[in-house]
Amino acid sequence: MRMHIASRMARLGEPGAPFRFMLGDRVAWVRFDGTPDFQFAGVIVDGVCEYQPGIGAYKASYLVRRADGSYFGVDHAHITRLSTRDDTGAL
Repeated sequence: MRMHIASRMARLGEPGAPFRFMLGDRVAWVRFDGTPDFQFAGVIVDGVCEYQPGIGAYKASYLVRRADGSYFGVDHAHITRLSTRDDTGAL
C-alpha cells in the first residue's frame, strides 16, 4: 500500500497556510540562550510556507527588513515576536 502526501507552497498572507508570523510583525533572531538578538531584529516583509494540509507539519521561512534597510532571511523556528503587528513597518 502506498500513501501519497501532497505538499503545498503558499506566500505570506494566503488563506489556509499555517504561518506563525504575519506581515508587519516585529521579530528578532533567537540567540543560543533563547534571548532575542536585537542586532538581527526587524519587520517581516515576506514569507513562504511549505505544508501538508490536515497533517500539521510545516516549514515557514521569512524575509525580515532591519531598521538600517538591510534584510535577512530566517526560518520560523529561529525568530521570536517582539511586539504586536506594525502595519507601518517602523521599528
